[in-house]
Amino acid sequence: MPLGQSQTFARSTDVFRWRSVLVGAGRLMLSRALMRTGLALSMYLGNGRAEPLPVERYCKGHEVQEAFLSDSRRVLKLLCGRRTGKTVVFAVKGVMGAQGGQPGQWVVYITRTRKNAKKQVWPWIKRILRESNIPHKVNESDLSVEIEGAAGIMLGGADDIAEIEKYRGFALVGAIVDECGIYPSHLLEVLIDEVLEPATVDVGGWMVFGGTPGYVLTGRWYDMTGPHAGTANDGTCREDDDAANSSVYRGNLRSNPHLMANLPPDARADAVEAFLREVLERNGWDEAHPTFVREWLGLWAQDDEALVFPLAANRNDYPGAGAELGQGPWGLPATTGTGFPLTSADWRVVIGVDVGHTSPSSFVVLATHPSLKRTFVVHVEKHAGQLISEMARVLRHLKHTYAVRWGGRERSPVIVIDSGGMGKQHAEELRRVMGIPTDAADKRDKASAIAITRDALLCGRLQLLRVGIGGDDPTAPLSNELHVLVWNKDRDGIADGQEDHATDGMLYAYRRIRDYTRHEPDPGPEPGTKQWANEEAQKMERAAMKQHRQRQRAAAQKLRKKKTRAA
Repeated sequence: MPLGQSQTFARSTDVFRWRSVLVGAGRLMLSRALMRTGLALSMYLGNGRAEPLPVERYCKGHEVQEAFLSDSRRVLKLLCGRRTGKTVVFAVKGVMGAQGGQPGQWVVYITRTRKNAKKQVWPWIKRILRESNIPHKVNESDLSVEIEGAAGIMLGGADDIAEIEKYRGFALVGAIVDECGIYPSHLLEVLIDEVLEPATVDVGGWMVFGGTPGYVLTGRWYDMTGPHAGTANDGTCREDDDAANSSVYRGNLRSNPHLMANLPPDARADAVEAFLREVLERNGWDEAHPTFVREWLGLWAQDDEALVFPLAANRNDYPGAGAELGQGPWGLPATTGTGFPLTSADWRVVIGVDVGHTSPSSFVVLATHPSLKRTFVVHVEKHAGQLISEMARVLRHLKHTYAVRWGGRERSPVIVIDSGGMGKQHAEELRRVMGIPTDAADKRDKASAIAITRDALLCGRLQLLRVGIGGDDPTAPLSNELHVLVWNKDRDGIADGQEDHATDGMLYAYRRIRDYTRHEPDPGPEPGTKQWANEEAQKMERAAMKQHRQRQRAAAQKLRKKKTRAA
């Protein structure tokens, strides 16, 4: 192609390319303008042409839902089984609460994760607002809705303390907390007592809590809805300081008239009963089986079989200081059950570390004595977002606090750390830079480690110290996890999506502390001392001599090969 034609072709190509860019940008701007215009027009038409419809109509015919919505008490609880209609009544309650508020105020719906909130209640809230002709603006990225002339609605999760803290600072007309049965008790307490309730004081806002019963008869959710809490349906409520302002509603799928919607209304109840009979027969249950009672009937029932690590206070709690056996180190026994004194030098201590960053890092301290059949969990810590230097500070403190001391001598605890993934970098940094020796945790055959630890808990050979050095409960972060961890479908491990960081630390430490066949190496002198420096110099000298001998052998071998070729 001649030069002039090629230049003309290049210019025409550039013009075509820029024209395409401009046309695309113009279409984008036009679509956004039409979207804004359409939203404003729809809100205008909604105000001017269609009267808002009552949102309570979605709960018509459901006795539990209707009674729940008509209750004006400030604090309500809904304890229910599966398919009771909790999601719908919570969506309706949220919209009704927002209509009673003012712009700048909020109704918040919280479940364990933001993803669950988006999948469960978000479609219902948008449907109710749309079908009820309520002017509103939806923000899909924030999972929030602004209602014209009323409070807004926002959805979120609460899977850790950092997520919970994000709800501070809002003026709440109302708060809905769903799936309370799967929260660790300490998370639920922080969410309610430290974040949500203070946020409702501006306008005297209400709070609603709901979910199925948990696996154990303990914790905040059990305290709120257990048998002692009474039921609002029969006019009773809790006998506590908040009795006048709180009530508990209970329901199950038998009270939901909207199930089996493909059948005539008069045939639905029989169909539900037939479905339940089929579930009982297929699983080999009776109506007293804990899983059926908890999941289908919505009633509290102790279910140790569903838990990976069932705890019992009379079996797994060690009272600590003031125990009948006397006080040894860290509040542990000073004698055996027959009164034989325990020698201080024989105590063994292991610190299990599970490394996390966005998820918490956990530190679990276990101690045992050869003259005892029991192992004790004496201290547990969990910290989210820790840097390696912060982890080193915690480990130094734990090493000093739980060092074994006798006759002027001292032995530091053994530290086993999860060295998989990012844990390997942490372990190397702690050892090389921070001067904290660590061993790699044995992570092989986790199913076997779970089985051994579960057996130790069931037999009472593994106990949790309940009163620590400072008088507090030093193992609460671990017990909060163990109370809610359930099996996976194959019952060979912990189900996914559960917080088990302290549990992993316990597994690492327990596997190591009971490994009596392992030769416990001499920890050697403390880094930085003169003896440590001398030993390091000797190691470097031995390494240099070894390298020198290797070079000599390589040179001699090379010389022999050269002579052989010359011959």
